[in-house]
Amino acid sequence: MATDISVKSSLHEEAIKYASRGIPVFPVVRNRDMIVVRWRDVATTDPIQINAWWTQNPEFNIGILTGPRSGIVVAHFLTSEALSMAQEKGLPVTPTATASKGHHVYFRYKEEMDDGLVRDSCPAVDLIGDGRYVIAPPSVLRQNLGSVIEKATVFSWVDGKGLDDIDLADVPEWIVGRATISDNASMVSVAEVAEDKEESAEEQSGVKELREEGHAEDILVIADTRVDPTPIETEVLTLIDPASEEQCGTKQLQLQDWKAPVLFDNVGVEHIKADMLPSWLGEFTGAISRSKQTPEGLAVMFGLSIVAACVQKKFVVAPYGDDEYTEQLSLWTVTVLKSGERKSAVLNPMRHPLVVWEKEQAELLQTQIHDTATAITIAQRRIDKLQKDAGNERDAVARQGIADQISDIRASMPVQVKAPVLWTADVTAEALQDLLAEHDEKMALLSDEGNIFEIMAGLYNEGKINIDIFLQAYSGCPTKIMRKTRKVDLDKPALTFGLAVQPVVIENFDKGSKKAFKGKGALGRFLFCLPESMLGKRTAGDRTIVSADVKARYEAGIRQLLSVPKLFNDAGKEVPRMLALDRDALGVWKQFDARVEGMLGPGGELESMDDWGGKLPGSALRIAGILHLVEHGPGNLTIGVDTLNMSIALCNLLIGHAKAAYGLIGADEEVSDAKKVYLWMQRNGFEVFTKTDCRRAFKSMPGVDDALKALEERNILRELMVPTKGRDAANFISNPMLTLTCES
Repeated sequence: MATDISVKSSLHEEAIKYASRGIPVFPVVRNRDMIVVRWRDVATTDPIQINAWWTQNPEFNIGILTGPRSGIVVAHFLTSEALSMAQEKGLPVTPTATASKGHHVYFRYKEEMDDGLVRDSCPAVDLIGDGRYVIAPPSVLRQNLGSVIEKATVFSWVDGKGLDDIDLADVPEWIVGRATISDNASMVSVAEVAEDKEESAEEQSGVKELREEGHAEDILVIADTRVDPTPIETEVLTLIDPASEEQCGTKQLQLQDWKAPVLFDNVGVEHIKADMLPSWLGEFTGAISRSKQTPEGLAVMFGLSIVAACVQKKFVVAPYGDDEYTEQLSLWTVTVLKSGERKSAVLNPMRHPLVVWEKEQAELLQTQIHDTATAITIAQRRIDKLQKDAGNERDAVARQGIADQISDIRASMPVQVKAPVLWTADVTAEALQDLLAEHDEKMALLSDEGNIFEIMAGLYNEGKINIDIFLQAYSGCPTKIMRKTRKVDLDKPALTFGLAVQPVVIENFDKGSKKAFKGKGALGRFLFCLPESMLGKRTAGDRTIVSADVKARYEAGIRQLLSVPKLFNDAGKEVPRMLALDRDALGVWKQFDARVEGMLGPGGELESMDDWGGKLPGSALRIAGILHLVEHGPGNLTIGVDTLNMSIALCNLLIGHAKAAYGLIGADEEVSDAKKVYLWMQRNGFEVFTKTDCRRAFKSMPGVDDALKALEERNILRELMVPTKGRDAANFISNPMLTLTCES
């Protein structure tokens, strides 16, 4: 027998927690071959009965009853494709757990809800409702993968989508309205089949023996056996010598303490969808993505940055309702896509309202701009003449009189009126300082190129990195620039980035002066998005026009945020409006902050990128502020829990994208080869393979061994020596956190 693996939280405690929510639970044997027996009758919320069960066996898994008693219905998405299709149709943010294969998505139960396979509207989805059950986190499920390996799967909540994190959402109408009973017309429940075959099942599965030991009422169920399990957190491998099992026994190898895998590009990251954005912003980003046949993540990230450009300096997020801790609404986003992905085709229409607004303001201010420029020129000429007169005047009293005239002229000189500038596509550090000083201390860099990184790395400064003003403008720190030829004094500058760059730009962050980006904290300020490439998947000649109504609502929303007037305090100083969190939202954000903090420690998921992870709770507040203003407008200054959950759900996805981006940094030929091997593993569903298998697949690749070594260094696989009749064979085992499944 393989040694039991330990899970992160006590199964006993979790069973009690489910029951405290009013969800009936029952114990489940970890053996995959057990048959369901009487579970529907004994599922309970009684803590005394639950304590009795899990005291008797702390390793019982947790089954939870769905339907009216629990108030839960679960959609089991059997494949990642099914889940992606559902997200495209409109899948709300709701508790989600990994299942034996695919995901369990939890919803609020409604009366008279059919269950069964949802075939017409979305294939490979099983709606588990009235009178059925699911295995709940953190249960462990065992499966034999063959004669030499036994494997265990840990059910786990998706980060930020546990029952403790967010509320249950209603089942989308496209599921409820079209759910049909499966092809098996009788749809006989698993329990009914088990009751008919109870005697034979007992003999075959060992239930009889367990009953004789006094477990008759306690050992009840086994999980769904239709699909292979997906490894999630830890696994146990029992390696058996098939030639002499009785003599050699079993050699057990416990594979625990896996660190999070460092993936490549967008491999293994969950797609960022337009429906994660509310109101007119989500509507337009989805429409423009469909129109241009581009990844939705590209438009989502541009959309967030464009809204940030409209509202930065006007609003801050104050989670506690005071100015002791605030987050600016500046946002730094960068989307990584290859050349030819139509980045400009997305950026231009999304940025268009800013271009129009700037032109309109320039026209409205044209007379003032001309008049003030003329008055300043005249005043300066008078000053020049008086200074010349003062130089020729010998009488001290007369000179002082001229000096007083000069002072009066300067005091009455009007301030130069300039047309407002919201954004630029390219700027040096020195020019950025001037732009901030001239335009209310705020600016946005919106571009589909990565030239700005070359400039920050010292392209025009003899290779000397000059990014202090960029960093200070992200945080809103006061800054003074004192040079011989210029002086800039900024109180609280704000800078937003909205960039789309090619992968090579990110890869080069580990080269030359760009190495300083991480040390100075610049790298950790960016929210990365690495969408799946659409190259080769687009429909040639297909043309979808964004509807005039969708475009009009987007442009009206941007204009409303641009039109928010400045706010001044009693001293006449411009101050931002404070967006506070309501009590529930504050509680959710504190939980997220604590969870991220735990991920930053030794062995944590974000340990190797703590510069990025340390800013994630603040980024969640910034995104929440942006989403709130999009959905509720500038008149509502309280961010609710739904908006904060929306922001945290997006941040949870951004963790995977940031890992992929950090994995790109410093990529070379060895990394390129390793990426090819990883994709081969994923494509073929290999969880266990030999070095010979890999060499056969890549006969023309001289660096197969180096590629495998690189995959080990990235915590993607481990090498194990398996005993055979001859020499021990080198086998490779994939990281159980990966969703590689063996379909053979």
